Amino acid sequence: MYSTLKKEQERDKKRGKRLENLQEYGFTKDQAIKVKVGFPNLLGCTAERTNGLLKNLQEYGFTKNQLIKMAVKLPNLLRCTAERTNGLLKNLQEYGFTKNQVIKMAVKLPNLLSCTAERTNGLLKNLQEYGFTKNQLIKMAASLTSLLSYTAERTNGLLKNLQKYGFTKNQVIKMAAVFPSLLSYTAERTNGLLKNLQEYGFTKNQVIKMEVKLPSLLGYTAERTGKHIEWLRHHKIEVDLVEKPFYLITSVKTLETRRKMLKRIGFDYTRYPNPLFCGKKRWQGIFDKLSSQTISSSFKPIT
Repeated sequence: MYSTLKKEQERDKKRGKRLENLQEYGFTKDQAIKVKVGFPNLLGCTAERTNGLLKNLQEYGFTKNQLIKMAVKLPNLLRCTAERTNGLLKNLQEYGFTKNQVIKMAVKLPNLLSCTAERTNGLLKNLQEYGFTKNQLIKMAASLTSLLSYTAERTNGLLKNLQKYGFTKNQVIKMAAVFPSLLSYTAERTNGLLKNLQEYGFTKNQVIKMEVKLPSLLGYTAERTGKHIEWLRHHKIEVDLVEKPFYLITSVKTLETRRKMLKRIGFDYTRYPNPLFCGKKRWQGIFDKLSSQTISSSFKPIT
């Protein structure tokens, strides 16, 4: 029992030193505790190791404040070694990323620093072999940092699935380059949306045309697009979703609020539906203008 008590006291002392070390670096007491709770194995890391990592990252170009925020967000960051992170940072720059891009990506997604150079190389090489250019991949990763944490197997599954549905390779590349988040979806999720649109009467060619025009549409759930289409049909609002799929962007809740407001001032939204779908700032300006006009049969619609 004495031995157990002594060990516990030694652990408490060690714990206190680790927290003190983090505070000396610049962490607040609450931040240091949060890191310790999120990374219990912190006690197994020496002050020299964590100091070495933090110093190394600062020398690379990260600010102290950035590193503190990153460690609070991802406490496990402190288990990385300077050698490992150096390898990844060097590898990304050799691929073509600028130092500023690398820092910005790591601040946004600290988990990036836990990836190995081999893993990121494998993904980037795989996507290039598919047909993406190096410049496209750099822009995509800068926009969606989590892309670099995906496996080649995962992205291959989605790319293959989209082509199987009927998209050409060029269409898939074009969509992903414009909307990198596309590569974060599973084949099951995209299949659900594509199938749902066909069940509402769109042909496969029409669905493909819609997705190519608005790649972010693949990020919507089948439930959301379904409610949207049903709302449009219920209120007899005829819009060409194939040519202008962006009509599906505005939420049904917003559309319903605007519909009631337009109805209240006597505006025929079934004949002139465009105001329903405009951006928030433009909507307010249009509605204010409409409200100040005398609605009559000779009313000239604002589009």
